[in-house]
This record gives sequence, C-alpha cells and structure tokens, in this order.
Amino acid sequence: MAMPALAQLGLYFLVLGRSGGLFAAAPVLSSNAVPMPVRAALSALLALGVTPAVAVPPGGVPQALLPYAGLLVREVAVGLLLGLLAQAVFAAIELAGTYCDIELGLTIAAVVDPVNGESTSLFAEWFSVLGTLIFVAGGGLEVLVAVLALSYRHLPLGAPVVLSGGVAVALGALGWAMLGGFGIAAPLLALAFLLNVLLGVISRAMPQLNALQSVMPAQILVALVVLLLALPALLVGFGNLIPEVLTWSGRLWA
Repeated sequence: MAMPALAQLGLYFLVLGRSGGLFAAAPVLSSNAVPMPVRAALSALLALGVTPAVAVPPGGVPQALLPYAGLLVREVAVGLLLGLLAQAVFAAIELAGTYCDIELGLTIAAVVDPVNGESTSLFAEWFSVLGTLIFVAGGGLEVLVAVLALSYRHLPLGAPVVLSGGVAVALGALGWAMLGGFGIAAPLLALAFLLNVLLGVISRAMPQLNALQSVMPAQILVALVVLLLALPALLVGFGNLIPEVLTWSGRLWA
C-alpha cells in the first residue's frame, strides 16, 4: 500500500536530518572549502536517493508535531555522531603535520588555513590539503554514503538508540588518530630528532654561534627533501584512513 504524500515527505525530512548531520560534521564536507548551499544540496540529493530504501518507523511517521520533532532531532544527532567519528579518524592527517611542525620548529611560521580560515602551521596545512585531495579522489564520499546506508541497517528509524560504543568509540577513534598521526609522520619525526641533536652539538661546540638561525634554513631544506622522498608512503597512509571510517563506524553497532 502506497504511503500518503504527506507521510512520504515526512519520511524524507527524517532521512535528510541524518544525512544533513553527517555532512555537517564529516571531513572535508564540513570545512569552509565547501559552501553551505553545496553541502545542503548534496545532503538533500543523498537523502532523496536513500529514502526509498529506508523502512518506515513502527507505527508510521508521527503526525503530531512534538513526536515528529523529537524523532527529527534524534536523526540529526545520529548523523552528527557518524560525521564526528569520520572527522576523528581523518584528524590523523593534520595531527601528523602538526607533529612535524613542532619538531622542526616551523610553528613560528604560522599561515592562514584557506580551508578553515584559521591560523595553522606549514606542514599541517600542506598535509590537510593533500588529505582533502586523497579523500575526494580515493572514494571518501562513497564511504560516507556507505556509512549512512549501513546506519539504517543497524539503527532503523524509530528503533531504540542502542550504541554500545557511542561517545567512547568516538574518543577511541581520536586516540587512534593521534597514534596514527605519529605513524604517518615517523620519517620526518626521526629526521627532526637527528637535526635537533645536531643542533645541540653545534650549540655546545660553538656557543658564540647562533645555531638556530644558522641551521634553520638547512633544516627546512632537508625536511622538504625527506618529505618528497616519503611522499609515496604518505599517500598510502592517507588513503588507508578512508576504509578506517567504515571500520570505526561499524564499532558503533558492535
């Protein structure tokens, strides 16, 4: 039996609430690089495609305002949790850049982040831009669609919210991202350690020499050379984060 047009519209807006929450917090899509109208249009199109496959809540779509508003708020919260979880996984990229900047002393050369409009450090910004390209080209958007579709399999509309992980899973993903950032930045961190040891030896041997100003240009040059050599490994590391979004979102239902 076909649903009334009003019930179909109500179901669509419930799905839009979850997809809109996901897009509002997901990596890349939640940044200032994606204008709000584009983000809203993408979430609306995604909800339009997903709605026919979404089961109607038990008892049908609520007709009263308060029950419907409560269900809509719940759907937005579920979408935000999924988006924040994906954002936590991809935080490993910017954390890796921040670690490199701190160890190489490049935090003094802060620049304005064109993506988020904030002050950031050099390697963190470069890693962020590279991670954005990998996310778009490596199927990150498709993974977000899969995350949304799987969420309806494990958490249908109107079903009790039973997330065995919840916030704990999101915090676990953030901790994993911090360790993952160390792993991604390992070659540059090792180089920074050796350069700092060398800087300490030079300062000890020639205290009259301003070692920081003398060594900094060479330090940056060597870091850039090592970065270029490590670029293939960095690209692989960034790409491996995309399937991790599915892995960590699956832990919400485990």
